[in-house]
Amino acid sequence: TVTAKDYTGTKMAGGGATVVVTVTGANSATPVVTDVGNGTYTCTYTPLVVGNDTITITMNDGTPIFNSPFTVGNSAGVGVAANSTAVVPPGTAGLATTITVTVRDAGNNLTNNATVTAAVAALSPNFGIAFTGATNTGLGTFTLSYIPTATGTDTITIKVFGVTISGGPYTSVVSAGAPNAAKSTATILPSPATAGQLVTITVQARDVHNNKLATGGAIVVVTI
Repeated sequence: TVTAKDYTGTKMAGGGATVVVTVTGANSATPVVTDVGNGTYTCTYTPLVVGNDTITITMNDGTPIFNSPFTVGNSAGVGVAANSTAVVPPGTAGLATTITVTVRDAGNNLTNNATVTAAVAALSPNFGIAFTGATNTGLGTFTLSYIPTATGTDTITIKVFGVTISGGPYTSVVSAGAPNAAKSTATILPSPATAGQLVTITVQARDVHNNKLATGGAIVVVTI
């Protein structure tokens, strides 16, 4: 709001002055000025970029008004789901899977002003396992973790202020954990065997959550 005054400092009672407002710096704008008709003039602009703006206000013949130019600092706004993204890595049964969410505001600026949540979607192998609360690590970055116990592909739903973020659907392919002797099994065929007959012993390695291992590498010793 600009208030016009005469040379004595008395507020003008009417309108008619030519007021020009120019915004430079992090944002650029030339807002439309409204003559209210009572000696005041108003205009608005919406900054989208974080940083300092210089606001120059001139009147009539282009002379800057008192204290012009003005400096206004702009901070990031609240997080907007449509501008936010995430990185979801593959997981291992029994170990924490940590996802990283990058939150941006309406102007696509990184912002820490957000409530971020995540959940394993229905029909996923690990549906029902809860995520930890989001940790803000700064510069618009939030991390959340969950510990899957079943192998397969989990679909992860990620929200900012309750709205699903862009870039989805996000998935995490969960592999079996380390082999666990107590959960691993063996089959012996034929059983019983007869003398001179070949006997085949098959060991199925499983992790602590009873998931079958899909790869080798375990050290298996058979003693007869």
